[in-house]
Amino acid sequence: SMVETSIFDVTLAGSDHLSDEPIYFGEVIEPYVQHKKENPVEMVGISSGFPRYDAAIGGGFRRGSCDLIGAAEKTGKSMLALNMGIHICKNLGIPVLYVDTEMSWEEHADRLLANLSKLPTRDVETANFLDMISGEERIDIATKKIKELPFAHMPVYGKTFDETISMIRRWIIKNVGTEDGVPRDCFVIYDYLKIMDYGALGESNPEWNELTKNSKKLKDFANDMKIPVLTFCQLNKDGETKETTSALAGTRRLAWTATSVTLFKDKSIDEMASTEDYVGNKKLVPIKSRFGGAWSSSDYINVNMDGATATVEEVMLLSEAVKDNQLKTDGFIVDESEDIEDKPF
Repeated sequence: SMVETSIFDVTLAGSDHLSDEPIYFGEVIEPYVQHKKENPVEMVGISSGFPRYDAAIGGGFRRGSCDLIGAAEKTGKSMLALNMGIHICKNLGIPVLYVDTEMSWEEHADRLLANLSKLPTRDVETANFLDMISGEERIDIATKKIKELPFAHMPVYGKTFDETISMIRRWIIKNVGTEDGVPRDCFVIYDYLKIMDYGALGESNPEWNELTKNSKKLKDFANDMKIPVLTFCQLNKDGETKETTSALAGTRRLAWTATSVTLFKDKSIDEMASTEDYVGNKKLVPIKSRFGGAWSSSDYINVNMDGATATVEEVMLLSEAVKDNQLKTDGFIVDESEDIEDKPF
């Protein structure tokens, strides 16, 4: 409600990140550097559990960032999101909110149980694990682990985008809390950017414009609240052959407000056969990042997805796999890095 939103805005009034007055670097640089000396970190942002992806986007998920991953329908973007969420809350102890525009918590619960027990999702759904050796024990152990996870699911189908933003804000205030007016460490997954209110569309507000406005609202919210957000979108037909922002479904303008843009795709038969050893069935293709370094246009991150157990794991870069192949076949590596045209993020 309007009243509720005002209350939460007042709660965060102590962290007015925007000021009408300019900030002089000379006045703030000394305490800024001192803070860094007293609080060294291995990574600027929150790790996704995928080290090469973390490096590609410039050091994990940063506060105020809104990182975007585009994937075709049924590619496994929700499973990828779930695995990143599991890593962040299980291994880092950071609260995670999964904002879902389609799936129910029960569907994710089955995948969570499968992931942590390493039993097939189908056997979890049907309780066939009761007939498996140590099946029930593995499910009970997974259940105990899940009970300890600060992992929340929020279905938002049927809600407007503005209502969804208010719901996320409410979760942060009530369940995460603030310190010195700024939310404590937390992570929000938004799966995925789509039209939530078709009644808002019209001649003056076509679908691409509504999607662009919503992506900007999400980025502004992340920046204002100083929290990291990972969001997803679907790919259009161009995504079958192209690996550029033109592949983003709805509008390539989604890339305008994103801190980074990465594509998550099935590997082609040729790509699967390009390496001697099996290095995964999916790939992450970074195509834009505000904080990442240079990235070869011919390189990508190999990822392996086991749909049965809802497990997604990073393997290695294509360039790493090629060097491994070369070392095994020739006994040495030819450095062709000077011939690779890097594209700056």
